[in-house]
Amino acid sequence: MCAIRCSFDFGNVLFIYCYMPYETNEFSRAEFCSQLDAVKFILGSNSRCHVIIGGDFNVDLSRDCVNTAALMEFCSQLKLYPAVKHSRCSFDYSYHFSMKRFSLVDHFVVSEQLFCESVTEACVYHEVDNTSDHEPICVKLNVDAQQYSTEPRSYVSKVAWYKAKQHNLDAYSPLIQDKLAKLDVPYSAVLCRNLNCKDDSHCCSLMEYTAAISSACLSAGKQTLPHTSIRSCNGRIPGWKEDVEPVRHRSLFWHNIWIECGKPRTGLIADIMRKTRTAYHYAIRMAKRAEHDKANQRFAETILENRSRDVWGEVKRIRRAGTCCSSNVDGLTGPDDIANSFAAKYQDLYTSVPYVMSDVAKIRDEIEHSITGFDNNCVIDVCEVLQAVRRLKPGKSDGYVGLTSDYFLHACNELCVHVAILFTGLLVHSCIPEDLSISTVIPIPKGKHANMTNSSNYRGIALSSMYNKLFDLILLSRYYDQLCSCDLQFGFKSKRSTDMCTMVLKESIAYYVNNGSSVCFTFWMPQRLLIAWSIVSLFVF
Repeated sequence: MCAIRCSFDFGNVLFIYCYMPYETNEFSRAEFCSQLDAVKFILGSNSRCHVIIGGDFNVDLSRDCVNTAALMEFCSQLKLYPAVKHSRCSFDYSYHFSMKRFSLVDHFVVSEQLFCESVTEACVYHEVDNTSDHEPICVKLNVDAQQYSTEPRSYVSKVAWYKAKQHNLDAYSPLIQDKLAKLDVPYSAVLCRNLNCKDDSHCCSLMEYTAAISSACLSAGKQTLPHTSIRSCNGRIPGWKEDVEPVRHRSLFWHNIWIECGKPRTGLIADIMRKTRTAYHYAIRMAKRAEHDKANQRFAETILENRSRDVWGEVKRIRRAGTCCSSNVDGLTGPDDIANSFAAKYQDLYTSVPYVMSDVAKIRDEIEHSITGFDNNCVIDVCEVLQAVRRLKPGKSDGYVGLTSDYFLHACNELCVHVAILFTGLLVHSCIPEDLSISTVIPIPKGKHANMTNSSNYRGIALSSMYNKLFDLILLSRYYDQLCSCDLQFGFKSKRSTDMCTMVLKESIAYYVNNGSSVCFTFWMPQRLLIAWSIVSLFVF
């Protein structure tokens, strides 16, 4: 049983869904009455609400049985009315056994005011795509309530690099070269060597130059590369077109003829309708059983044909099969409200580290005084950009503009020339365009079985600009000998991994335990000290 209470302009409405037991013995009849008593208790706690009760009651009101009498007595006591009793009701049957035996066991029960003033229609939907033996029932109410419209989520087709063939890549490189040749390079800004330049037009032209380079990449990709297809929302499965679609069309054809003939329950038309419908539903079941086999077969064919980019496309499809997005987080339902909630959450998190403004100003002053004038440190060489591009991993996105690392990996060398000119101009003028300063934080569930309606079960992943990644790689390569860290630092370090740190810990513990010694180890956690111990005499840090 499920109960939901909602508030509308005309008053509160209590929705209750019930699944009642079938009348077979004394125990089932007692269970039926017990369920009615539970509903009565809920109604007593919400006495001022309009009531709508729906579900499978397992009771056909046209038949004389104990449960039918119990339900009607329950409705009489609480002044509730089954929708089937309404003059505008057109229920015929809601349950069938292989389209041979029919009954009306699913009902809507509404309060007196709704029954008398609001019910405009009550009907059953007989659809061929319904694979259940229960048919959906509907009650339409005419009430004065505020209308809330929700716009469907728009789908934006994106460039699919994993679908790109060699001829797509061969067409992309010369096209972007042609577009880059038409760019207006801000020579007055990029040739300026004054580190204290105060000309605002220089910064503005550099920002426009950044946007023009990004636009050239995106435009060339859009014209030469394949795009992602619109994802189906009807839950269709592999093999649908080949195995299921023909059977569905045949079933739908005879289903429509059956409806036009007045929905006969016996005769030739009814028999053909049953057979085609049974064949259609059987095809769906078989296709669902073979879903994983078809996906694995497609994956194997991709590997055998050596289509490397298609391999990763199939991997993405397999991983995406079990993922879904929650439309309710912390009680918020609108996409804008949810996004603003996460934005506020991460803003508090990333600004929670205290700092002293005077110390920051002192550091800034020291940096400014250390700058003596223009030198080679302010110049970004094309070779440095080329090396940084080669170190990019494919398929990485910035999450904001829409640029991915593939736009740089498969582009012509002229793109690296423009990026080198841009970086040099930005270093001289100490300005940061919007494309470089914005990172997109994406909430990722902390586990497959995490409660995704709670924002605490998400961790944020920041997608930074592609220009930022290139610039970071250039700095790391140029000043690697000066960017030193502790030997015990394992994360965010070349040729190191946090797995190595875990391995050292496990091996250290295993060494002392295997030699008959006890081990105690301490973990330092932010704002607290967590001590884990086991029969201890030796400390391992």
